Parts: sequence; C-alpha cells; structure tokens
Amino acid sequence: MTEQTTDLRTRALRALLDLADPAASVAAGAAAGLTTYRVLAARPAETRTTLALAAAALTAVLADQHTHHLLAPLRARLGVARHPAPTAAVPSLAQLAQDSTANLAARAAGGAIHLDHGSGCLTRPQNWQGQPDGTATCELAPGAYLLYQPSGTDSGLAEYAGRPRYYELVADGEYRVVVTTVTQLADLLQRHADGRPLDGSDEDDPWAPAPDRDAATSRASRTDDDDPEADEDQDDDDRDQEADAWADGTL
Repeated sequence: MTEQTTDLRTRALRALLDLADPAASVAAGAAAGLTTYRVLAARPAETRTTLALAAAALTAVLADQHTHHLLAPLRARLGVARHPAPTAAVPSLAQLAQDSTANLAARAAGGAIHLDHGSGCLTRPQNWQGQPDGTATCELAPGAYLLYQPSGTDSGLAEYAGRPRYYELVADGEYRVVVTTVTQLADLLQRHADGRPLDGSDEDDPWAPAPDRDAATSRASRTDDDDPEADEDQDDDDRDQEADAWADGTL
C-alpha cells in the first residue's frame, strides 16, 4: 500500500469516527428529550417542552463524553487520533536559527511593499531566504539576486543610514545596484539578461546619475578672454606689432 493510499485511508477513518461522536450525541439527546416529553404528558406544554430540552441537552453532553471514551481504544488501534496535536517546537539553537531566518524572510517581504505597492511576488515571505549574517536574499535569475539589509549602515553606505531597510541587486557577484522600485528592478534584470552592464557605463542607462550641467554650461560659456593662455598669446601679438612699428620709424 502506497503512502498516498495510507494517508487517504487514515483521513477517511478519522472522518467516519469524527461523525460517530456527534451522531451518537444527537441520537441520545433526541431520545432522552422525546422520552421526557412523553413521560410528563400530564404537565403543561411549556413545562414539558422546557424539561424535555434540558434532558436532551444534558444527555447529549454525557453521550459525547462516553462516546469519546468508548471510541478511544478503537482510534488508538487504528492509529487515528481525534484531534492530532500540533508538534510544539522546543527552543534550541537549531530552532532559534530557523526562527531567525524565517523572521528575516518575513521582514524582507514586509519591507518590499515600498518597492512594489501592488503587493507582488517580492512581498511574499516564501520567496525570501534569511541568511545567518542578518540579511535576506531573493533569487531572481541565474547569477542575480535581490539583497535585503535591515539598515543601510550595515553595508557602509552613509547616504542610506537613515533608511530603515535597504535593497540591492547583486549580479554576477560584481555589480551591486541600489533598488528603489520594482520597475527599476525589472529593467536592471532585463539589462543583465541582455548582457549589458549595470554600472551605468552605457549612454542610455536611465538609472545613471544626471550629468553635471553646471560644469558643462561653464565650459560652453567660457570665452578666450577668460582663458589665460589666450590672454598670453594676445600680449605676444601686441609686442610684435610694436616692434615692427619701431623698425619702420612710425613710432
């Protein structure tokens, strides 16, 4: 008999035995209530009804207890518990380590709502794996994963020191890009899949820092009068013209 067949058999037996308890209780209560109602035929109808209901309820409770005790040996013989008790985890180093990784996965998934307000796949704890160093990772593609750190100070990035959580795309163990939205993450993953660099070295990188426009404007607006070399060349031309004028006797 296969394991799946055994499991189905166990569940079927448990269901039948679980139905036996309430069925016996209802039958006993109904019988006691009806008997009481008939015995008290000389009493007023309100009194008969009240006492019959009381007798039915009391009998049903007693029948449930007795049925449970009577069926207990049968359940034990068949290996079918009435209410399987959940196995309580005993505190230990291994259990605490497991709880820690689960906690980190839950925190990473909870914080990911700031990346994806639509509560997508990044917000599901089962997609995250807690790490012993206090971080959590989410595998995205071969060679690429999303790294969660509870604080930006853990990575030594002062500009993220005030943020309560920090996400970073790690690709090929070389590129590390700060991620702030799921749209950015999808674009970076596409660039990684296409073999394009993630460090902003190509010109059409939408996530690269904006160029220094002030410096460019300063260079464009600079004239020869502001250039020291141009001023020096102009002085040399003036001295040559003065020397030629002396030679011609015009000065």
